[in-house]
Amino acid sequence: MSLWVQLTLKDLAKPDSESRAGLVNLERALWMESYDDKGSGSVLYFGSQETLTVTESLEEIVDLLDAEEVSDEDFEEEEEEED
Repeated sequence: MSLWVQLTLKDLAKPDSESRAGLVNLERALWMESYDDKGSGSVLYFGSQETLTVTESLEEIVDLLDAEEVSDEDFEEEEEEED
């Protein structure tokens, strides 16, 4: 199962750049770190030359993942009840 989460993609180095929603497969991410000390976003690394910057902080991403795990557990319980 892949961990697809909707995040807000934005070039954080350019304040005037447009942000857009995008689905990101976090299972592919090798690591994540805060964009800056202010927590104004995160950088996701998928390889040596593939990165994404998003407006969500690391804490917000963790919250999204926690919510995804809860919904997956609910789905699994519903499947078991149907059997």
